[in-house]
Amino acid sequence: MLLIARVIDLPRWFDFGLIAAMSLIAWGTALSLYGSWFYYDKIVHGLSPVGYVPVLYIALVRLGVVPDPGRAIRERRVARISGIFIVTLAVGMAVAAGYESVEWFEDKFLGGFFVGGLATTERDLLCDEGGSLVGAGFLTVWALRGWTSRRRTVVPAPGPTATPVETASERLRPGRSMWQRRVAGLPLAAQGAVALSAGGSSSHCQSRPSEL
Repeated sequence: MLLIARVIDLPRWFDFGLIAAMSLIAWGTALSLYGSWFYYDKIVHGLSPVGYVPVLYIALVRLGVVPDPGRAIRERRVARISGIFIVTLAVGMAVAAGYESVEWFEDKFLGGFFVGGLATTERDLLCDEGGSLVGAGFLTVWALRGWTSRRRTVVPAPGPTATPVETASERLRPGRSMWQRRVAGLPLAAQGAVALSAGGSSSHCQSRPSEL
């Protein structure tokens, strides 16, 4: 699940929300917190949708089936913003209902003990709906601000580096001297060999102390 954030190029806040949600779910199971602490189950049901529901919507954006929240404000359509909120909320409620169905299936056919009764299921669904409501509100505010739905790096990543031959031949661009113009007419490999030898010779001379 956490790799989805990398595949669909999530903004950092969405990435953090997904990590927090998956951590609550995974560590609760690993440390048996669901059975030892009654309220932990409600905390997970209430907080995890806040993190994963916006991510599910962005995944649908990448599939091209829902509008991009980063472009909704540019189109200045209230219906588009409202649709983002409604779809995100509906996705969260659908996931919550599907999870409760999975728990019932495991209890019914696999001998599990996940469903504590009708009241427990109802409280879980209400917590999921509350978390989905907050997650949908967060994504709506994101769309109203016009922020992009793709990750942006703080420092732009450098482009691909040139090969040594290309880097060396860059020093021999025509326009400085007759010698450079003559060398520029040679094949690229020959230019690189000349430039590398010239650069090595100059660096060797510069490394020797002056005798004057």
